[in-house]
Amino acid sequence: MMKKNIGLFLTLLLLFSLVPCISTNAWADNSVVITLGSAEGKPGDTVTIPLSIANNSGFCTFEFVISYDSAKLTPLEVANTNEVWPGGYTVNLAYKPDSLMITGVSATNRNNSGAIANIRFKIKDNAAGGETGITFNTRDFLRLDENMVQRDIAYTANNGRVTIDAPANPPAAGGGGGGAAAVNSQLSPAAATYNTSGGQDLTVTLTLNGNTLRGLKVGAATLKAGADYSVSGSAVAIKAAYLATLGLGEHKVVFEMSAGANPLLTITVTDSATEQEAAKPVYQPLPPLHSAGTRVEAAKTNNLLLLDGQETAFPAVKINGNNWLKLRDFAMLVSGSSKQFSVDYTAASGIIDIRTKEGYQPLGNELTDKLAEMESAIASPQSIRVDGGFIQVAAYNIQGYNYFRLRDLAIILNFSVIYNEETTKITLDFTNPYTE
Repeated sequence: MMKKNIGLFLTLLLLFSLVPCISTNAWADNSVVITLGSAEGKPGDTVTIPLSIANNSGFCTFEFVISYDSAKLTPLEVANTNEVWPGGYTVNLAYKPDSLMITGVSATNRNNSGAIANIRFKIKDNAAGGETGITFNTRDFLRLDENMVQRDIAYTANNGRVTIDAPANPPAAGGGGGGAAAVNSQLSPAAATYNTSGGQDLTVTLTLNGNTLRGLKVGAATLKAGADYSVSGSAVAIKAAYLATLGLGEHKVVFEMSAGANPLLTITVTDSATEQEAAKPVYQPLPPLHSAGTRVEAAKTNNLLLLDGQETAFPAVKINGNNWLKLRDFAMLVSGSSKQFSVDYTAASGIIDIRTKEGYQPLGNELTDKLAEMESAIASPQSIRVDGGFIQVAAYNIQGYNYFRLRDLAIILNFSVIYNEETTKITLDFTNPYTE
């Protein structure tokens, strides 16, 4: 009987070994842990929430969605720690009214554990006290397996929170533990803008409601009555001479009262010249259109470039209706001009370094036309660094060289590009900034 049972067991074991494994898109590694940290602050404070990964088994593509209560928090910045994802990723602070998104794509798995980002939030001035959650979710979280196929990653998420310490109303003076709460003084308006070009005092109305104004403070500094501000009835005027000492941006003025909550005045100091500069459009290069390694078709084109009135036939290709030029060809073309730049490539790190205003060192094969009528362009896996800072910009590799969109080069170097549809000629104007 024992022999029969052993034989049956071996037969079943053989049958199970012959059944093929069922493949899945999920990478079976539940040990990966994504954690959002926690912070504490008062209304008006700025707090930092760290985003980290532990037991990282490697990932190449991600779209992380961080959700929060928009009635209590405003996202200010997502700062890359460069511990896990060096080279930069894309941040959309306004992905949804209550969510921000962080995205990144790499040609290889990133295997480090640690802090991915530090996310800064401002606690809104009118935020109610208590805890508010910060939650983590993904649209994509992928790794490359041994066959270079992208697989979903299973993970555990630890959500974070912000504890808001809302200001309390102290009891009225002399009321003791059982006395009635003081009536708060009221400030109108609670927020104002001061332009440095105006040169006028900033006046607000303070309704005392039985309390006494003891003084004004900005941070740890106490304003001087008479010199920095004056009081006439319910009108409190902050002097222009004092306001001129404040830097551009937001400042909090605390009205210290004898009882009740201290009203808070938010003053935003602006400058007309700065506002005009800020009103100018900010152009960004086209971000990568495809994952690294993706192949697309590129058609050879022979648009003439006009530089300083001279026509130049320039080898280029068209992808998605735009002209793409070899980076080293363009560096050679503008060498010696006000828009010259150097190009260095480090194979070990996969980083292309562009240094503006530096002279270009040619390899000797620039501006030679070896393009076929149709070329296979491969989305470049290299990271691009301009003057020491990483940028997100689309690039394609053709015949071993990186090609960039002409308009992206114009944005990076800040020069004007004018296309004449009738002559199909492209004018490069180095005396004017880039516009669209």
